[in-house]
Amino acid sequence: MKRRRLRLHHFAPLLGRLARFLLKSQLLTLFLVLSVLGFWVGAQTRPDPAAIPHGELFDHLSVFSYRDAPADTGAHFVVELAACGKVFSRYDVESRRFLPPERGRAYSRIITGTHYGPLRVRGHVGDGFWLQVPNAAGRSLLPEQFAELYRTTLDFVKPVSVLTGALGILSGYSIGYRMGTWSGSLCNKAVQERVLATEGLGRTIAREAWRRVLLEPVVMADEDDAARFAAVQGTHRLYANFFRLALNDSDGFIPREAERLAGLGRTSEARAMLAFAAAARRAAQDSVHLDSGDFAAIERWASLLDRRGHWAHAAIPPAGEPRSRYLGTLAWYGLAPPSPDVDRVWVGPRMLVRTAGTEGFVADEIPATGVGSPITWRERLRDQRTGTNAMANAWLAERPEFVALATLGGRVAGVTVATARKVFTGSAGAARRALTRPRPDRKGAVADPSPPPAATAAYAPRTAPVRDADDPRRSIHHPFRSMGTAGSIILVGSDSVATAAAARAAQDAFARVESLMSNWTTTSEVARINREAAAGPAHMSDELSAVVAEGMRTWRASDGAFDITVEPLVRAWGFIGGPRRVPSRAESDSARVLVGSGTQLAFDSLAHTLRFRRPGVRIDLGGIAKGYAVDAAAESLRARGVRDALVDISGNMFALGAPAHADRWRIGIRDPRDRVPYFARLQLGSREGISTSGKYEQFVAHNGRTYGHIMDPRTGQPADGLISVTVIAPSAMTADAWSTALFVLGPEEARRKARARADLSAILVVPGEDGIDTVWVESSLRGRFALENESRAPFRVEYF
Repeated sequence: MKRRRLRLHHFAPLLGRLARFLLKSQLLTLFLVLSVLGFWVGAQTRPDPAAIPHGELFDHLSVFSYRDAPADTGAHFVVELAACGKVFSRYDVESRRFLPPERGRAYSRIITGTHYGPLRVRGHVGDGFWLQVPNAAGRSLLPEQFAELYRTTLDFVKPVSVLTGALGILSGYSIGYRMGTWSGSLCNKAVQERVLATEGLGRTIAREAWRRVLLEPVVMADEDDAARFAAVQGTHRLYANFFRLALNDSDGFIPREAERLAGLGRTSEARAMLAFAAAARRAAQDSVHLDSGDFAAIERWASLLDRRGHWAHAAIPPAGEPRSRYLGTLAWYGLAPPSPDVDRVWVGPRMLVRTAGTEGFVADEIPATGVGSPITWRERLRDQRTGTNAMANAWLAERPEFVALATLGGRVAGVTVATARKVFTGSAGAARRALTRPRPDRKGAVADPSPPPAATAAYAPRTAPVRDADDPRRSIHHPFRSMGTAGSIILVGSDSVATAAAARAAQDAFARVESLMSNWTTTSEVARINREAAAGPAHMSDELSAVVAEGMRTWRASDGAFDITVEPLVRAWGFIGGPRRVPSRAESDSARVLVGSGTQLAFDSLAHTLRFRRPGVRIDLGGIAKGYAVDAAAESLRARGVRDALVDISGNMFALGAPAHADRWRIGIRDPRDRVPYFARLQLGSREGISTSGKYEQFVAHNGRTYGHIMDPRTGQPADGLISVTVIAPSAMTADAWSTALFVLGPEEARRKARARADLSAILVVPGEDGIDTVWVESSLRGRFALENESRAPFRVEYF
């Protein structure tokens, strides 16, 4: 005790002098001011306290796989939830219960324990390249190759991040920010308790943990040996392609292959293959609660590929036609055995990650499916930043307090600009006219360097690519007809012969989807479902089941505005079967009672069956099938290494990469009144889908009034209020369905729905009584949307 007093007595004068120095130099005042600033910024920009902090929750998630004893027949899976470096809860996948953290238990020391640590995102690389592999074994990757693979330049932000973090803490700003965001932070015990009490959280945690285990076999971790990198990359590609096939095995290849392997005595491979495919299909169903068997299926299949290589080794048919046919089938699905002698390897877009102190990457193939993408990765997958922008983004990802400051600064700047605009223009109406007025150049001509698309109004599709006139030799068009309309595959390249095979594969995807989902033939799968489902559950293929499931999700999310059971109404108006006419009230009412996905359909997403609850019910996938076909065609192109392409059928499009000499595709949007071919153009980024719905496509005129073909399933009448809706979304199928849904909802409700969904951006055209239509453009499209010169007179633009 005496020694302690002596120490305090010794340091007391020093502390007193330090306090006087801080007061005199105003450093303490500055510290307090910056702390208050940080608190205010945090309070203004913190997320909704009632929302689940998914970023914090899932970015620190760990999964443990273990067996308590050698006699255990199956592995146990436990998910640990952590915040601020401490585990606050565990989730037992088997019992579906949240458990308190267990002190002193080391899962890694239990029999056959495996730890899947957090995968922290460093950034995303949106392009790919061919990696040259040296012929001699044991050669290391060249420094520039290694830097390109792992984007080591992002590591330069580490010291900057550490320095700015230290300055933020010393200045008081970071401390104040953390205090301001405390009520919504997962470090807060009250927030932890609220999150754990959230209904359905266990199912979400299990799915995120399953995705973490799913991605472990495709983490390329800091590999610098060229030959080893090529071999591992081949296994990763095989694993990823098999997973994608498992999600969409419409031809039944996997069960046939498993049966073949079992017949050859390879029962372990057959069982592992079927279990992995079943787990993937279960994960694709949002309502399914994944269990330990789904986790174990990943471990068994990944272990088999890692230890034994391709399952076809020693099981390939003997030389001859069966062997050639078998290897050709594997190549078609992207499952051909990797060649031991490769001189180059394709490294595509990838997510840069850090795990257990090691830096690496995960290729986009599995996350791009959506089913295999962690929730917090989905926005990053669309990130195309490179160079300085990527480094800045990596730094900001480590410093949320500075991101919040920039966000708040943007809000203040936006309010300031809006206020100044009102002051200088005199009224809000003048400000709106200024937005849409063309700017004359010095000679009085309209300054618009991009010419409008060349097309006639009579035959213009709803949306169309604006062709690049600078280098037309690089854009190779492959036109085709499918699904009752015209389409085009645009590939960027220099040799039309070389691109023809990829274009044919994409066109085959359209033919396959048409054979499944067409309402215009009696031989399609949809036609069979419409004949059989009233008598009992009718079985569907995986592809059709996936589209029906998406249709049901959109029906719920749109409050019934999108409905795949609308077919009786469409047929009553003659848009299917003809002739087009206005039905009587009795005919309309009798058709309307057959419409309603929630009341008329019994859909089992696990068994892939559909049953109609009453005779006369029919489904029509015309509002979603073309978008799905576009996505399927684009996926076939990506599987063949195509980087830059635009897939289009009747204005439903999906973009890959970019055209020659431009960073985005330029898309023309058709004038709904046909006054000009295209009234506006829009820049479409890589991996974005677009679709436009309008009443000008098919209609019937009666007593001086025009009725469009898009039905409001809630009223039984053609939708009215909008004349054109364009939607941009992560997939063409989503864009296709929601362009119909928003059209039905009408101007006000469509704007509200579009604003509420982060995955959609919308352009709505509302007819004007004065002949000037209002174009409502979502604010996220600022800088990407522009009116064509000759369209400025009949249109006014409003942003929402």
